[in-house]
Amino acid sequence: HIDGAPVMNESKVVGVFTLSDLVRTIAEDKEEFTVSELMSTSLIIVNEDLKIANAIELMLKRSISRLIIADNDQMLLGIVTRTDLINTIANLNQFPIITN
Repeated sequence: HIDGAPVMNESKVVGVFTLSDLVRTIAEDKEEFTVSELMSTSLIIVNEDLKIANAIELMLKRSISRLIIADNDQMLLGIVTRTDLINTIANLNQFPIITN
């Protein structure tokens, strides 16, 4: 299971198991529990059209490190992490958009 990967129940995201959840699991000696018992269930799911600046603002305001992305039909598309956003910004600065 990849860190931060959404946990699915049928076609609905019901939680996410993060590195923080893993550390807490080990600290509380709960390695025998299931992911569904220990996952974070307070989720923020955003639309795929959310601007990068708004995604960063949302992450900072909510003190979260990832956003679950869905389309207009609420179908899971993926997950975006702080690292993804940093890499995107770094690449944008490295290769500026040329306009006419």
